[in-house]
Amino acid sequence: MFARAEVLRGAWAWGAVCLLAACQGSRGVPGDCPLPQGGVYATFRMPAPPPPVERSAEEFHVWLISSEGISSAIDAWQGRTAAHIPAGFIVCAPVEWNCGWVWHFDPATVKVVEAAIELCDGGPPHNVAECQSLIDNVGGQFCPWSAQFIDLRDCRDDASCPAMPH
Repeated sequence: MFARAEVLRGAWAWGAVCLLAACQGSRGVPGDCPLPQGGVYATFRMPAPPPPVERSAEEFHVWLISSEGISSAIDAWQGRTAAHIPAGFIVCAPVEWNCGWVWHFDPATVKVVEAAIELCDGGPPHNVAECQSLIDNVGGQFCPWSAQFIDLRDCRDDASCPAMPH
């Protein structure tokens, strides 16, 4: 529990900085977001929604720090499971490593799964009100079924977070 509180305290501190300046860049563009320290760092792409919604495909980043979350991401990335859905609790605060978004997955709760309940499925929240609605309506669980797992980086022992073999 202490580790989760430390992560969330850091997220809120970064959120204040993001709101003032640093996180106003493009939403989730690879290379634009600073890398976290430790754990593994995954990138997911949400396909463009069908018309009449006019929005292009979007990317978001997930930092996994629990041993279960790290194992699930590596197994999925290397094809040992059919898992592809990021699932966990969201926090309505911007963080450096998920730049351009007003939310992030709680790194201590997220894992990559094969299936999840439909209630937590959907697109990423685009503003604080949408994020808060996820917390109010489904207890903060988020599991976007259509997310495509497109990159995994290993930040456990190397600060440069090298790409993991696929």
